[in-house]
This record gives sequence, C-alpha cells and structure tokens, in this order.
Amino acid sequence: NIDAFVAYWGIGKPEQRDLFLAVTRILKDQKGMTKEYFKFLNKYLATFDGSADDADAIGAAKEEAAAAIIEFVKSSDLYQCDLLDMPAVAQLEKDEKYQPVYELLKIFLTQRLESYLAFQTANSTLLQGYGLVHEECITKMRLMSLLDLSGHCSGEIPYSAITKALEINDDEVEYWIVKAISSKILDCKVDQLNQLVIV
Repeated sequence: NIDAFVAYWGIGKPEQRDLFLAVTRILKDQKGMTKEYFKFLNKYLATFDGSADDADAIGAAKEEAAAAIIEFVKSSDLYQCDLLDMPAVAQLEKDEKYQPVYELLKIFLTQRLESYLAFQTANSTLLQGYGLVHEECITKMRLMSLLDLSGHCSGEIPYSAITKALEINDDEVEYWIVKAISSKILDCKVDQLNQLVIV
C-alpha cells in the first residue's frame, strides 16, 4: 500500500508527486489497470494545492490533468469525481490546448445531454483524437443526466422529464432506469401506472 509507505516515510509533496507520477506512468499501459491508473492520476494531481510553492511545477501537470479527464469520461463506472476542484485541473480552463477538454469535464459533471451534444457537434475531431466514442459518451451522459435529475427533484421524477433530459422515447424510460440502477448510480422505484420514478 503506497499510502502507508508515504505516511511511514514522511516524504514531502515534491517526492509524493514524483512517486505518484511514476506509478501512473507504469499503470498507464497496463491492461485491466484503468481504475488504479485513474486513482494514482488523482493522487498526483491532488499534490498540487495551488499555492505559490506549486506555481512553477503545476504547469507540468497539464497533460496528466487532461488524461484524468479523458479517463473519467471514458469510464463506464465512474460518475462522480473531484477533478473540477483541483488546481492542476482548473488551470486547463485558461489553456489554449486543453481548454476544450476542461469544458468537456464541466459538461459531464454539471450539465446534461443537450450540452454534450452541442459540444460534440463542434468538437467531434477532438473527441476522436482522445479515443472517445460518441455513443459511449451519450450513454454516460444520459446516466449522468438522470443522476442530475434525481438530485433536483422532490422525490418524484415524471417520465416526461426523463424523456426530455435524456432525449429518448417514452418506451425507453424503464430501460434507462434499470441501467442506472444496475450501474449503482440511482436507487429508486418505478410507478408505471402514474409514470413516475420515485427516488
């Protein structure tokens, strides 16, 4: 357990940063290690607190910050993260090269499907360049839109709100509810008679 060693050794931020970066580089190309790769990317990025001490080093984290965003978007089992709160990621908002990647993260974490579709129309080449599959992004965005809907309702979500937010037909609502439940992002019941989802 690397965290235990870091605590035991009492190493400082720069050394932790180097250690976590080395681990991410090892895990990056390992098959079946995507979760661990994302976890250590996060640990690496979290070592930057935005203080004056980090001013010179934080710029070197742009590529890893963008990689963490792409891994989050690609992942079919990650629906929440703290990336937007990290100074190493926030710096991408003003970076010419990585600003669209930062915008994509904001869309996934704070907006709904319609925003993603508009972004994809304007940036399809960029998404393909990062290996993002449009259909997989739509699936994740629909699930995240459903999660967002559940957070803004008063315990009941009408089917009509779901069809509008997810841009689906009435007969697809239950499919997406089941998918959200099986993905463990939503705990709810379906009232078919009244066409409501109770969260």
